Amino acid sequence: MNKNSNAVYAIKLMSCVLNKSAPVAPESEIDWYSFRGFCERHCISNIVAYGINALDLQLPDDIKAYFNEVVYQSLAKEARLEVEISELTESFEKNKIPHMLLKGSVIKNYYPQPDMRSMCDVDILVGNNLNEAMSITCSHGFQLKARDNLHDCYFKKPFINLELHSSLFDEELTDLYSYFKIGFERANLLEDCKYRYTLLKEDFYIFMLAHFAKHFKRTGVGIRSVADVYVFLKNNPSIDFGYIEEETEKIGLLKFAQRIQNIAISWFDEGIVNTDDSVQEYIISSGAYGSTMNLELNRFLQNKNNRENYTVKKLKYYINVILPDFKYMCARYPQLEKRRYLLPFYWIKRIFYTFIKSKGSISYRLGRVSKSDKSYLDKFSDFD
Repeated sequence: MNKNSNAVYAIKLMSCVLNKSAPVAPESEIDWYSFRGFCERHCISNIVAYGINALDLQLPDDIKAYFNEVVYQSLAKEARLEVEISELTESFEKNKIPHMLLKGSVIKNYYPQPDMRSMCDVDILVGNNLNEAMSITCSHGFQLKARDNLHDCYFKKPFINLELHSSLFDEELTDLYSYFKIGFERANLLEDCKYRYTLLKEDFYIFMLAHFAKHFKRTGVGIRSVADVYVFLKNNPSIDFGYIEEETEKIGLLKFAQRIQNIAISWFDEGIVNTDDSVQEYIISSGAYGSTMNLELNRFLQNKNNRENYTVKKLKYYINVILPDFKYMCARYPQLEKRRYLLPFYWIKRIFYTFIKSKGSISYRLGRVSKSDKSYLDKFSDFD
């Protein structure tokens, strides 16, 4: 059973669970170990498990135990997360820290049960209050692990990853940052709260689509994200689509939003999965968080004018990867900056180091690109 067959059956089971209908047995023989691996890569095991466990199937004992355990663990994790995050946000409220739950913490409530929507981490916007929020967060037993331009990353045993965001998008994503700014500008206070915010449903959906598109263009994004779009639309039939169309057009995502909406409806309402479609195949092959191979290929595809001859485009890319420009080489070898004449020597040094010491990272970068052809550009055709 290949990944596409796994995808078709996983999506069918998810559709049954999301629409509260009787799950369907597979139409053909399944390699359950391959199927389990596919579900794990897409972080959909917990929702698929509800469909599997409702069927009277002859499964290998370890597969049956796996899906039973997935449900149990998801329920336990969700209960713990709910308590921890509620206590943390209550402290933010008491200490006058503006904050807003983002992403999975919001979308999970549109699923039949919140534990059906897995989360790698919990995202909370605190804007310009990262330092003030730090002491409160640490007082709740979280440990600061990393800081960058967009968020502070925390961890609390046994499994809670928390990200406190300074804005919805990094300033490097100029169009999205300019549109959303920090994020509170488009938010309203929750009832009976003075410092806890929420986005209007239309604006949350636009943010969700923009976040989807960001990952789609960088490393890829999986089936779970399409399910998020579906459950949101299913639970909000009266949202203002006119406003959504106007706003997504402003940030160049109108056609992309329409394409993803159509795929979500096709998959989870109509049960139609078209693996010949470049966008659908890309989502299916990516996994929940994409891959470094996708990242490299996508950088190549989006780096130059798509009208350029594809063979020429590849050749320029190969040269740039193997023989980077002087600025790049100086960043890696600062001693080269005042000795430009040594550039060829350092090219040779870098190639030797990369192939021998780094186990061929240059060949790794070139590998995915070398196998691509012009059809790979199709998946980006819906970006304005």
